[in-house]
Amino acid sequence: MFASLRFTIPLPNRVPLGWTILSAAMLLVTQLSLGTSAVFAQLVFLFIVLSAVAVNLAGGLSRLGGFCIAVMSLKLMVISQLAKSLYGEPGDSRLEVPVATIGVLLAGLAGMTVATAFSRMVRFRHHLFRTDTSPDALKVAAMITFAIGSVSHLGVMATGVEDGALLVGGVPGLLRQLSFCLSLSVVFGTAYVIQQSNGARLLGAFNLVPVGLFFLLGVLAASKQGMFEPFLLIGLTAIAFGFRFSAMHLVLAAGFLVFAVGLLFPFGQVARNYTRGFEMKETFTATGEFAAKHLTDWDGFQQLHQQYNDAEEKADLTHYYEDSVGLLERVSLIKMVDLLVAATHRSGWSEWDTVTHGLKMALPRFLYPHKPAINTGTYLGKKAGVISEDDWGTQISFGFIADAFSAFGWLGAVLIPGVLTFFFFLLFNWFVGPLERNVWCIYFFAEYQHFFAEQTISAMTLSVLRRPIWLIAIYLLVRLACAGWRLWRAAPDGNVLKHANASSHAS
Repeated sequence: MFASLRFTIPLPNRVPLGWTILSAAMLLVTQLSLGTSAVFAQLVFLFIVLSAVAVNLAGGLSRLGGFCIAVMSLKLMVISQLAKSLYGEPGDSRLEVPVATIGVLLAGLAGMTVATAFSRMVRFRHHLFRTDTSPDALKVAAMITFAIGSVSHLGVMATGVEDGALLVGGVPGLLRQLSFCLSLSVVFGTAYVIQQSNGARLLGAFNLVPVGLFFLLGVLAASKQGMFEPFLLIGLTAIAFGFRFSAMHLVLAAGFLVFAVGLLFPFGQVARNYTRGFEMKETFTATGEFAAKHLTDWDGFQQLHQQYNDAEEKADLTHYYEDSVGLLERVSLIKMVDLLVAATHRSGWSEWDTVTHGLKMALPRFLYPHKPAINTGTYLGKKAGVISEDDWGTQISFGFIADAFSAFGWLGAVLIPGVLTFFFFLLFNWFVGPLERNVWCIYFFAEYQHFFAEQTISAMTLSVLRRPIWLIAIYLLVRLACAGWRLWRAAPDGNVLKHANASSHAS
């Protein structure tokens, strides 16, 4: 019976508010019993309930806006508070200014909720990004995006580093703008495999090839996101296309989770200190030597975990739990928010420095050669005392709510996230509708589950001002390629131009 189990995973349109309130109340009682201050526990309760309201206002979990708010809520608050309770620790322990921190997050969420309500007033009869789910169209789209994405990633590796320094303009900068096409190729390829097999298969050459390249590039870059994201893309595409999972898929997913926690995450944390900053050939060499040393025998594997544990102990400042787990810390952003809020109390507001940064970065470098090369996560990391003054390469994730408080205090924490959310939702509600069978929406889900929760004000500004240009350009290219493929297939004598003219006159 278990072997024949088949099921789909629907995404609900609404979060049940009654169950949310009940669950938040149970968490409140648990936190109080563990010694959490009453004010902090009550504010956590309000945050969770307001998150559910905001998700529903944004269209529920099947819409990009609702999904983004839900994931942000999970990373900023829900995961960390549940984990603290399971550990038997008070929710406000290991925080410098716990009440102020939860207050800032609640203020930012309130501003975002109001902005979400206003964004609902603008209705779009048609969405810009329309998905052709015929197997032929998906096949062509998968090939086009894979070609662009692979050339982009490999081109950046070949040209993006010089004398240990990262090149941000010119050809490397252009290629980086197109790297998202590799993610798209995984989605298009997975959708093609599902559609071509009438839902019988999830994996085939058209998604395994881009997934394999994506994963390899993630290993070479010691990027945890690069190693994990291709599998997330497959899972989201399967959900969106109503793929019927089996017990074997559950076993594989559980096995990958163990593999990720036990090997991939420690590898990414440790290897980046040894393999990043090299040119292409040296990157392959350094990664190969590191893997040979640490992944070919038990002693090397133990050394990898020892280095990982040593690094975790040194990073005690950023730990939220007494017994830290790296992956859990990574999705518990409340600690990073607390560090920045506490630093802002000590050193004051940064005002417009981080707010206008994205506007300066929006123009192409050939028009504005002096535009900033580093995003504000580095500056905020220095302000919070997380990285040293001579570190100009590490981007720290605080989220734009904490960034807004760092800029203009409580007023900034309410207004800036609200403005960013309004324009972000307005734009992407125009781009795509619900997740179901929507290839572009699937990609946005995977992209912004990380981006929306963790990025700075400047990064969110760029996602509204500059990112759409590249998205629309690739969308039009894919549509044009699919139309050309149809004309070529339909032309009886192979003369596409003649057939296109004939079709035009017939119309």
